[in-house]
Amino acid sequence: MKSDSKMIVNAVIIVMAVLLIVLAFIVYVSFTQKKNENNSDSTNNATNLNETTNVIDNEESETEYSDEIEVVPTMEDELIGDTVWCPTFQLVWNDMKNEVVKQDIEFIADDEPEYLENLNAESFTENNLSDEYYYKKWGIKSNDLKNEIIDGIKEKFNETSDVIDEKEDWDEWQNAAVDEEKRYIFYAMLKKVFNFENPFDELEDGYFNSGDGTYYNNVKYFGINDESDENLKDQVTILYYSDFDNLAISIKTKENDEVILAKGVEGKTFAKMYENIQKSSDEYTGETVMGDDDILRIPNLQFNVLKDYEDLENKSFFNADGNRCFIAKALQTVRFEMDNEGGKIKSEAIIEMVKATSLIEDVEFKNLNFDSDFVLFIKEADKDLPYFALNVSDISKFQEDVSIEE
Repeated sequence: MKSDSKMIVNAVIIVMAVLLIVLAFIVYVSFTQKKNENNSDSTNNATNLNETTNVIDNEESETEYSDEIEVVPTMEDELIGDTVWCPTFQLVWNDMKNEVVKQDIEFIADDEPEYLENLNAESFTENNLSDEYYYKKWGIKSNDLKNEIIDGIKEKFNETSDVIDEKEDWDEWQNAAVDEEKRYIFYAMLKKVFNFENPFDELEDGYFNSGDGTYYNNVKYFGINDESDENLKDQVTILYYSDFDNLAISIKTKENDEVILAKGVEGKTFAKMYENIQKSSDEYTGETVMGDDDILRIPNLQFNVLKDYEDLENKSFFNADGNRCFIAKALQTVRFEMDNEGGKIKSEAIIEMVKATSLIEDVEFKNLNFDSDFVLFIKEADKDLPYFALNVSDISKFQEDVSIEE
């Protein structure tokens, strides 16, 4: 009997041991599967992240440009509110005028923008800018020229172009050219980075009073306050100071540039304003260094603008050899940033000009377009007086299918 009981106990122990082993195996398998699933999910998530990252990295994003800032081609042009000028367009204009047209550009139809005379005057040339800050190139439109420009700005500035489509075939036009026409490209880029000798302090946000009396809040400023290091004032020169609405300062940079800021300057053009700043500075007899209690506040600035000079495009003019020419494209971009450490400027300009080979020999060109008010008479050849007369002013009274241009 005791032997039977011992056998039963042993059997129970064996069964329980087997059950524990099976249970441990089940737990192990379950844990391993879950771990593999987690690893698989992590791998999939990493793969998805990489795929997403690659999409973001490779996605072609269009550059956003402000449409609220005006661009003027020369410093002599009248300002319209918030306006910027950079000489890149003047540089390509100079090359077009001097290298191919070889005379002032005057449109045949006399439909000229007001700034055309200022562009022809060439008030700014490459001699006004150090060679290290600009790149320019011109020539017959071709893929070789395009690649030379792309490689040139990459080598000199480590930059890419915002106005040249690298995918565009610059040789294609030659297959469709008529009368042996020639297409020229004139291109320029300016890039300048400047750093203040010592970074200014970032100040508390404040307000800004715009020209129309609107006040803007939460404006970011940098400058000097009563807690700033005194050496920050050493990089600032007061050009003149009448009151807080009439003043001008100059800030030194490590690159030996001057950043000039002025308030209350009279003048309708940048050229006139700059002239008045120089005059006021020459006449100023007050302190030119910042005092112990003086403060300085300058707002951070950042913008990117694109100017399409549509009023220059598709209008005929002659070069000095009598070839009829026109501008197919005229673009300029200006990008600017400035904060407490300094700033940077990048600007591009491009002109595509078409020149035909037909010459006008010893004949003064006449524009015989009756496309505005005119008078018409009809007479017999051997009679002195006409027998019909008509004055035309409103063409809609003479043609049914015309519409008003918006």
